Amino acid sequence: MIDDKRPRLAILVWQDAWSDEKRVLADDPYYTREVLITEAGWVMHDDEERVVICREFSDHVTHDERMFSSCISVPRGMVRELTYVK
Repeated sequence: MIDDKRPRLAILVWQDAWSDEKRVLADDPYYTREVLITEAGWVMHDDEERVVICREFSDHVTHDERMFSSCISVPRGMVRELTYVK
């Protein structure tokens, strides 16, 4: 049986915001390339501003609390795909 209150499992593909110390010429595309990250986990939050996805959750903290850990918050503009697992 599926618990409607249980977080949904999803695969999130997002554009990473990254930095490096490499020196480049002005016309070098090194810093303008898109770096895509794929993360799988439990969606804690999903709205028009951001997606929060976590690697772990537990319903067993107390009878009415849920605990999430190892979470990342990705601004919606950086999200390329969000696929919920059925």
